[in-house]
Amino acid sequence: MALALPALAWIAAGTVVLLATLFGYRALAAPADLTMSEAAVLRDEAELLRKIGDGVDPDAAYSIRRGMLSEQDYILTPLESAIAARHAEVVQLLVDNGATLTDANLPRLICLASLSDATDIAAFLQTHSPPSAAAPDCTGIRLPW
Repeated sequence: MALALPALAWIAAGTVVLLATLFGYRALAAPADLTMSEAAVLRDEAELLRKIGDGVDPDAAYSIRRGMLSEQDYILTPLESAIAARHAEVVQLLVDNGATLTDANLPRLICLASLSDATDIAAFLQTHSPPSAAAPDCTGIRLPW
């Protein structure tokens, strides 16, 4: 009898998930209506590429629902979102697929990465700075997350 209890528990749990699925619950699934910034936080590279291919602006700021990055809602660009979640590969994917690094946003993004202790992201972003550029002044820059 003791050996049957774990099997019965798994059967019960599976039944609960199956019944919940019939009523619209999506176990372990990301929301179907992700924004670009949410996809960046969740490291959903396929969704990012699909949205970019559909013409969604990778430089615009989008909402991030509470619970995805922290227990607060945010409005961030996909690059800021990837930095906040410390996803270096997502930062590179965004830059390689149309996210723009400019003289205006690059120093701030480097500062956000540095302040987040995302040294790999800061190093990647530094490679896109002009060779003569000094390290950005991060005085007064605060993490929005």
